[in-house]
Amino acid sequence: MSSLEQKVQDKESKGFMKKALKLGYSLGLAGATTALSTSFVGTTGMWIGGLLAAGSALGSAIRKSKSFYDNLVDSIKTYANINAIITPILKVWDWTIPLISNETIYGKIARGLFASTAFNAYFEVMYKGTQHLIDNYLNPKGIVKSIKDNFYNRWKRSGTGFSPAYTLAANGLTPIYGIPTFAYNALGLGLYNSLYPVPVGKKHSTHSPSYAPSLQPAH
Repeated sequence: MSSLEQKVQDKESKGFMKKALKLGYSLGLAGATTALSTSFVGTTGMWIGGLLAAGSALGSAIRKSKSFYDNLVDSIKTYANINAIITPILKVWDWTIPLISNETIYGKIARGLFASTAFNAYFEVMYKGTQHLIDNYLNPKGIVKSIKDNFYNRWKRSGTGFSPAYTLAANGLTPIYGIPTFAYNALGLGLYNSLYPVPVGKKHSTHSPSYAPSLQPAH
């Protein structure tokens, strides 16, 4: 075997090993975060993360914007991200939403507006921060910069796209037929975000996975 052939094979072997390790890391995170979320909030994170990841993967496949491998890894990371943050997300939701009375139509609207704006900002911080940790193998260096990166556009997209589900969940309409309200939206928003990526402002870089919060009823 020539020296050139050996170099090519070594390069291919290293590339395959790198991909295998990256996939294994993503699958490990998915398993660990699933175990964590199910122990606190049952299958909520699995529903939201799974449908969101499926929508994102489908959109990327339609656009052919990623290789099968990259699409698979990004989808698994999206699933893991949702399951990692679902417990603290729901804790804050259950604490803040009931502070707004919904005995009148104005109160119901106010809950929806609060959820789509202020609460959604908290969700974005949690999601983008965790996304940074996942993408950087749990290294927190640069996490603040990642959170700030294109924050407004992403916050606006998720808040607008999920305003109906936010309003329903904020007023106690979840789960529906045993499935969290946001699960019905997750697939669609994941698909939409992949087909029509969030606009990127100046001096910002793009990020992968679409996302959606999962909310439980507040009374």
